[in-house]
Amino acid sequence: MTYKTKKKLIHFYTSGAVAEDFAATKKRKLASFRKTVRACFYVQCGVFAICAAAGFISGFSGAVPAAICSVIPLAAAFFAAGGTAAVRTLSCILNFLLSAAAIVACILTGEPFLGVCGGLLAAAFAASCVSLRMRFYEDFLAGYPVKLLKREDYTLLRNFSDETAVEPPTIESFTSADEKVPELPPLTSEMRELANRLGSIIGSEK
Repeated sequence: MTYKTKKKLIHFYTSGAVAEDFAATKKRKLASFRKTVRACFYVQCGVFAICAAAGFISGFSGAVPAAICSVIPLAAAFFAAGGTAAVRTLSCILNFLLSAAAIVACILTGEPFLGVCGGLLAAAFAASCVSLRMRFYEDFLAGYPVKLLKREDYTLLRNFSDETAVEPPTIESFTSADEKVPELPPLTSEMRELANRLGSIIGSEK
């Protein structure tokens, strides 16, 4: 698995809660991988059914090799579904060898059902390869701890809009429209005389 692929598997989007968002993203990706593996298993089961039917339709002479070509990949698919990486790799190799053998036998014998089985086993081989890849992704992501996350492993979301923005308070917000600010009282003669004396004192000090 390349470094770029690993980083793509780890990458996620977060609104600030890195650990929680990583756990949720990991859970969603792992569920997607398991669905793909399950679909690939169903493809291989379909190969078993069609190859067996093709063998019985072609007659007794083709039933035995068709049954062998269908039961073996089905058994390999069952083992690979819950097996180790080595078992999954062995399943891919087995599907490839059986597909190649069926196609070669079709060319040599001219039996059409062997060609059908060869093509279907090729589809089973492709499905097993996809399943193997998804299993590698699943094992890597499931065992990746939060403590190894780096800043480039996630993208921080910025969820700010004009509707949620809070305007700073103004002076007008503290007074209502009906409330009037009281005016200053008029100056009296005593206040004017006191202001003149204060001004003369300040002027004499200068």
